Amino acid sequence: MPRPRQKTESAFSTKGLKREEGSHHTKWKLFDERDRYTGIKTRTSRSGKDIDDTILSLIRKQLKFDTKEQLLYFIDCCWERDDYSNMLRRKEAI
Repeated sequence: MPRPRQKTESAFSTKGLKREEGSHHTKWKLFDERDRYTGIKTRTSRSGKDIDDTILSLIRKQLKFDTKEQLLYFIDCCWERDDYSNMLRRKEAI
């Protein structure tokens, strides 16, 4: 199910991803509690359109979620920054 771009980007910024504006896309990079770049990143289009299922699948892989449902749960603000960090540590992604 598509998600509004603004809602998705708001979730990214409140959960540790930092915004970097590009000419066509906004890049999102994950930083840890000590403000060190973790190597985890994704990007969103600068258009005003919703983010469709195809793009959400790409974002899911880039942000290291196992399922699309986990990503949607993350976007819909049910996960906190610490929950996401703990999941990544368990997977040894950071």
